[in-house]
Amino acid sequence: MYTLCGHSLSVRSVAISADSQYIVSGSDDETVKIWDMQTGSCVRILKGHHGHVLSVAFSAKSQHVISGSRNKTVKVWDKQTGACIRTLEDHSRCVLSVAFSSNGLHIISGSDDKTIKIWDMITGGCLQTLNGHGRWVRSVAFSSDNQHIVSGSDDNTVKIWDTQMGGCLQFLMAMTAGFGRWRSQLMVGILFQDPMTIPLRSGTRERAAACRLLRVMATGFDQ
Repeated sequence: MYTLCGHSLSVRSVAISADSQYIVSGSDDETVKIWDMQTGSCVRILKGHHGHVLSVAFSAKSQHVISGSRNKTVKVWDKQTGACIRTLEDHSRCVLSVAFSSNGLHIISGSDDKTIKIWDMITGGCLQTLNGHGRWVRSVAFSSDNQHIVSGSDDNTVKIWDTQMGGCLQFLMAMTAGFGRWRSQLMVGILFQDPMTIPLRSGTRERAAACRLLRVMATGFDQ
């Protein structure tokens, strides 16, 4: 077991590369660090954000890293060189969550400006802005086939979006007042398609809602 020391302020987000060789971390010290999973050593320090780094993610092939920051930007980094390939700017407030599509062609970001944005990885252009949440968008994820996006918000809802049309297909309202405390675990349950990972405070209504969400993501139908 390693303890990775090197950030000078709070670490806000971490991710592991698909090949399990590297870890990436984002911090309030405004840096992104890439760590060797085997040795625990820091192999790259990515500098360029002028604000807390709130979310980080690897591309599916582990060639790129993306980071979202309090300075309203998303940055795309080359993992090997540490160079910032492009900066994505269109949010009006902090970027709280970022994710890559499995084919590496698109990036999504959630912000406390209440929107989700879909970006073209190649050009850096904003393809769509998804509106519908009433409060900060804390978490975003692509379905495995990249046909749907899910988002979790401080408005106590999870929304399912069509990536092509940009429309909201479904939304799930939290059944308990404790949604904020288990939001991250709910999104982990969605990502791994295992509703049994979703912590419930009472009954099975929330888990049934999660199963319904996963069925829609997998099939496109709510039956």
